[in-house]
Formats: sequence, structure tokens, C-alpha cells
Amino acid sequence: MDDRDDGKDEVLVRRAYTALQGGDTRPEAVFATLAEEAGDYRAAALAVCAAVGVPRSQAHQRWAGIGEEALSQMLPGDEAADLGVFLELAGFFDVHPDLAEPEQQARRLLEQAFAAAGGVPSGYAHNLIRKLRTGRLAEAFVSMVTYGAGRSRLTPREYWEYLLAAAELLPGADVDRFESCVTMSRQRLDQTSP
Repeated sequence: MDDRDDGKDEVLVRRAYTALQGGDTRPEAVFATLAEEAGDYRAAALAVCAAVGVPRSQAHQRWAGIGEEALSQMLPGDEAADLGVFLELAGFFDVHPDLAEPEQQARRLLEQAFAAAGGVPSGYAHNLIRKLRTGRLAEAFVSMVTYGAGRSRLTPREYWEYLLAAAELLPGADVDRFESCVTMSRQRLDQTSP
């Protein structure tokens, strides 16, 4: 990459950052716009990652692992918007924050609950894993309680134990239904045999 490419990349990053600041534009839409205008899918994807806060090394790894493969699968007539939607669904633009120790422990407990649940639908699993990776742990907790309650006879006692242990470590007051899900978890735990 020469200096002219560095300058072009910085311009793309600034444009992506500006477009995302309003909050109304999603990363995949910004990617599509930049990719079409610049004619460079890789540079556009890396620029959006930089604008949302994904470290440069992670962005390059994601492009090598996800982006290149997705780009190779594009068919004639596919547009940048199609690739942008795929990248978003794959979590390409997700920021994986560094978590404090209590949050790391809560995430481990939620992962243990997930394992205790047994087989789950792939779409649900994908969305849950994204929540866990992006640090949206209270949302993951609510989702897991709701899911487990829907299959209450199939959900083992350990599932509820792990969820309740995680809830004790999470500040969930700002997430809708968090407290009611804590109550529901206690009720479900009481209903399962030891």
C-alpha cells in the first residue's frame, strides 16, 4: 500500500465515521455506499470497521476470514448492498469490547448455560453468540430466559442455575424485562427437580 492508498483509506474512514455519527445509518449501508463510490470492497469494509471502533488488526483478520470468502461468492448482478448485508449478519462490523472481570465471569456463566441447554436453532445460536461477543450480556440473559421458558420441560436445572449466577453479576436495570426474567429464572429453578 503506498501513501496515496493510505490517504484514500483515511478519507474513507472519515466518511464512514461521519455517516455513522447520526445513528440513522447502519454499518452495512455505509459500506455499500463507500464500496460503490470507491470501487473497493475491501477498503470500504475496513473503513467501516475503523469507524465503529474495530481494531485494525481484527478488521484485517475478519476480511481475510469472512470478507474474501463472501466476495468470492458474489454472483453477477450482486451489489455492494448484498455483500454489506451478509457482512453485517456475519458480525463483521461488531465491536468486541474488553470486559471487566465480573462481566467476563457473567459471560462464562451465560456460555455454560448455553451449553447446558443442548441443541438450539442455529439462527438463535448465532444471534446469542453475537450478543455475548459484543458485551450485550443483559440482553443475552433476557433472551436466554425467554428461550428457556419456552421449552421449560426440556431445560435442565443447570441452565437456570447458570443464568441466575450470571444475573447476579450483571447490571441489567437498563434492559427491558431484566428483573422479570430474574424472577422467572428463580421460578423455573424452583420447578425443576434437584
